[in-house]
Amino acid sequence: MSYLSAPPDDPERDAAFWAITRCQLAKKSVEGLTDPDPARRQSERANYEHHRDEAIASALAIKDAFFQGFAMHQVINLCRSANDFEMAKTLFKKVDNQLLREQIMSDAPELAGEQKKWLAAEAKIPTTVTIHLDGLDRGAIIHLVAKTMRDIGASKREIEGIKQDANKVDYNTMLAKAVAWGAPVLFLKDGQPWILGDWRRLTVRQHIERRFSLLWRGSYLHPDGTIETRQPGEAMT
Repeated sequence: MSYLSAPPDDPERDAAFWAITRCQLAKKSVEGLTDPDPARRQSERANYEHHRDEAIASALAIKDAFFQGFAMHQVINLCRSANDFEMAKTLFKKVDNQLLREQIMSDAPELAGEQKKWLAAEAKIPTTVTIHLDGLDRGAIIHLVAKTMRDIGASKREIEGIKQDANKVDYNTMLAKAVAWGAPVLFLKDGQPWILGDWRRLTVRQHIERRFSLLWRGSYLHPDGTIETRQPGEAMT
């Protein structure tokens, strides 16, 4: 299906147009992001992020892979013009259409390197290790987590840092941090997955994905297994 041959009343095409319109509105604030006046910079930043987020939300709501990718392409170009590279990289991962991915990489060669990193990382996804918490003390848990990190190639210095960090926090935070560190573990307590969701523990990229997921799907699956839901009208954090 081509973009131009879509029916005049195609809702997917209309949603893509809406995302592009939001991009155009956001682009009007890009120049002001580097204005010498702090007040104007703050105002333009707020306008830019508002329209950018609306554009992203519109694009993510599109079900058709081609139209979603087309809209994402425009948002990625917007983010690059605003030096918003982290957001551009996050959005690029959500484009499934290979042709569009190639077109985006043609416009943004720096994303080609990111794709190679993602593919290499996906090829090395480790097997998740189940850790039964019942009967284990703090030292045993830290030892098992450190072992899983060692098995996926973490450096000795990194593992020692993780151990020291784990000894400074309470039990629940220690477990949540293990997930945040990227340890390929699944904690079970009383035979059930241990869960403790807290958006403040998310990385920048996870925080962005959480906001969009809550906005359009009404729920977000935290890395530790918690499912967070959003009530209608509830303010986003």
